[in-house]
Amino acid sequence: MTTSENGYSFNNAGFVFGADYRITPQLIAGMAFGYTQSNTNFDTSASGQSLNGNLLQGNLYATYFPTDAFYLNGIAIIGGGDNISQRHIVIPSMPDNVPIVPGVTPATAVDRIASGSFGSRVAGFTLAGGYALPFGGFVLTPIARFLYQHTGVDAFTEEGAQGADLAFGSSSVNTVLTFLGADAQYTIPTSFGPLYPIGRFHWAHQYSPGNTAVSVAYSNDTSPGLLSSFILPGVLTSRNYFDLGVGVSLQLSGTASGFINYDAILGINNTTYNSFTAGVRFTF
Repeated sequence: MTTSENGYSFNNAGFVFGADYRITPQLIAGMAFGYTQSNTNFDTSASGQSLNGNLLQGNLYATYFPTDAFYLNGIAIIGGGDNISQRHIVIPSMPDNVPIVPGVTPATAVDRIASGSFGSRVAGFTLAGGYALPFGGFVLTPIARFLYQHTGVDAFTEEGAQGADLAFGSSSVNTVLTFLGADAQYTIPTSFGPLYPIGRFHWAHQYSPGNTAVSVAYSNDTSPGLLSSFILPGVLTSRNYFDLGVGVSLQLSGTASGFINYDAILGINNTTYNSFTAGVRFTF
């Protein structure tokens, strides 16, 4: 929790599948499609406050190898989705010890759910490069990466709270990040195939740490100039953070391999983040 945000927990789950083609010995290009389902629950005294979303995303990517050790990689991203918000509004009734005033009806409790539905969109690209430095079975790959991403959220109006519904304006934010770090991989021969333990350390620097504020007003406000309007301020995000990861990949056969990774992001204000990814790759 911060001075302008309730505390919350979030869980994202999804999948990515795609295919690429080796155009030349030095150039690979492909397409990928991904789906992510997100659930956010807010830690407030009134239960039932949540935000759920679905995101569909398409990627075009290419990797070029000027040498066996050096690579350049580019990815273009575009996607969009829909989101459902639920806000629980609780206003308690007048306490029993408050004297009753003749001619005045005591206030009754309010317990309502305001629901909203809105769209979101994302577009951007990332450029990266790395150089593999072999030391026997150990390979260290220093990397550098640049990312730009535009995220937009549509305006929407809540329903169902009988006069307590809010109307939220649209908002957008541009994210500009650079990453510097290194990936490390070691080869372990086994009876069932080579095993490749992997570790990585990336430092991220954010050039646009601001968070867009959102204009809000009560939906039934018909006054000139919207007298009920106010600005919901965004929280500044951390300018620097770190991505630490470990994983392992396994050559399952001559044409198939699998991997599993764990990543933790450290250094973002008021936030902890952990993720697991796993996948398989087939060649033919």
